[in-house]
Amino acid sequence: MAPGRAMRLRAEKLKKQQARFEGALKHLNLDRIVGDYQPGLTQELLDAKDWKTPWPTAELIEQERTRIARYLEEHWRQADFPEQPVFLVRVGMEKVWGGLQGRLHQSVFGRLDLPPFFDLKRDPNGLILFEMTRHDTDHYGNEEWIGVNSRWIYGRNPPQLRDPLSGAAT
Repeated sequence: MAPGRAMRLRAEKLKKQQARFEGALKHLNLDRIVGDYQPGLTQELLDAKDWKTPWPTAELIEQERTRIARYLEEHWRQADFPEQPVFLVRVGMEKVWGGLQGRLHQSVFGRLDLPPFFDLKRDPNGLILFEMTRHDTDHYGNEEWIGVNSRWIYGRNPPQLRDPLSGAAT
């Protein structure tokens, strides 16, 4: 295939995917999506867990993050975003996805009194994350990560919430 033709085909593919992306954006009613979401996590559930360590409440937060992602996935499919997007379209889709999750995270987790292990202000999209940590060494020279707000010693690796759609750590 001639280089000029290949470039034309890529440009056409990009144009089609951008048009589909823009059409899908018009189908996403962000206010309705956020307003219709019914969170499963309540203050009572959080208060019932031990706040002395991060892990009991982290489990609840991860479950709610998964519920949010699954809820958004359905709206995402209905909006009909392109499958296997080219790089430029994928970047736009990732921004939209992050913003959608962030709005729901702010809506759900912003209403709750959270333990000091979590932060809703660090991520530019508004996602809930573990608190800011700092790298340190203990008096034996072992590396450790310490929570800035809670002073909790997380161990050798900084804490991370699992990816809500894959189940693996992000």
